[in-house]
Amino acid sequence: MRSGEEGRFYLADFKKAASKEKTPEELLIDDILSTSAFKKASLRSKLLSYLSDHRERYVPSDEIMTQVFGLTEAHLKSEERVRERTKDLRDALEEFDLVTDLPQVCTLPNATQGEGYKLRFDPRDPLSPAKVFWRAHLGKYPPILVYTEPMFFYDIVTGGYMRFLDVNPESIGETAITELDARHGAELRKQYGSSLEERLRPTRIYVGLGEVAALDILGVWFSQKAFIHVAKEASDRIAVLRGSPILLGGSRTNKLIDSYLNCEEGRHFGYRLHETKFKFVSIANATEAEKSSLAKFSITQEGEYTHAGNMATLSQVRDRLVIVHRMLVPGSKRTVTMISSEATLGIRQVACALTEKDQVAPIVKALANGDGSLPNSFELLFSVRIAPGNMEHEAGDAEFIAYRKY
Repeated sequence: MRSGEEGRFYLADFKKAASKEKTPEELLIDDILSTSAFKKASLRSKLLSYLSDHRERYVPSDEIMTQVFGLTEAHLKSEERVRERTKDLRDALEEFDLVTDLPQVCTLPNATQGEGYKLRFDPRDPLSPAKVFWRAHLGKYPPILVYTEPMFFYDIVTGGYMRFLDVNPESIGETAITELDARHGAELRKQYGSSLEERLRPTRIYVGLGEVAALDILGVWFSQKAFIHVAKEASDRIAVLRGSPILLGGSRTNKLIDSYLNCEEGRHFGYRLHETKFKFVSIANATEAEKSSLAKFSITQEGEYTHAGNMATLSQVRDRLVIVHRMLVPGSKRTVTMISSEATLGIRQVACALTEKDQVAPIVKALANGDGSLPNSFELLFSVRIAPGNMEHEAGDAEFIAYRKY
């Protein structure tokens, strides 16, 4: 029998020898069970341990009911409870995967028809951070992509089209003319010598290049990686906002974004597109770190607000800011994510960043709570260089520069 330091070495050697006898899968399960997310959830741990002990086969629901939870089929809603607990375990395993860099991951697929539940052990999926970021849109409320069709005014005399960046009503006709008249009516009547109704015809004729690309990028990602077909709707034509919407555009053009940011549940956000200054953002009570991240932009201070952006110049190369907001749809458990910018290519590049493994991984890690889950509400700030190398219609990778989570 050993004692003292020698005894301690003996115990360490014994543990080391014992661990060598375990398979990589068993060691991974030990790591998972040692986390606070499982230590504090006895039923979750018990279910994982049981499925691990029987990982060579499918475990049917009735076996989980009796052997894990001590239920009988006579218990009301016992089958439903199994589904709830297996979903809870599935989510917890995904969250563990988020905060670790282990080469192997453990997942729990949905029950196989007529067979049951079986843990899967696979090499790490390099795309998993993107799945974590978009998981709020992968549940029972399907995602819907909502884009903007900017309002143009056709001049019946010259045959040309005009676009006013501060005019984008949600309907065509009298509302559009009324909004245009309120903002630019005096100047235009003086120029035309006639009423706006006689001269101009409101119409929608295109969708921004970046928004179109973002629709494709996000649609393909949901289809290929999450096996979900995503509906696409124009913001002015959607009758009822259903599912978990993903909104693209700016608060001036996509009025749904403006509505969410100005409702009671959205007023906590500190990042906004500037109300009147095109290509600028306003940050409420900006920290020194946030101000430092905006070093390449022109910055002014106005009370509690820091305004940042770059004025238009003759140079093709320019930096633009893009904001991402996430919150719960008021009065529901559905999620809305908004990608906002007045630079159409910026929206495209942020859509790329949020679906590309190397770009989204640091974003997810910055947002993650202690248990690996993402908060229901957060906002992100990106910088995108437009026309790098004087390449028109191109943009550099989105640079993640600041965030807040709530």
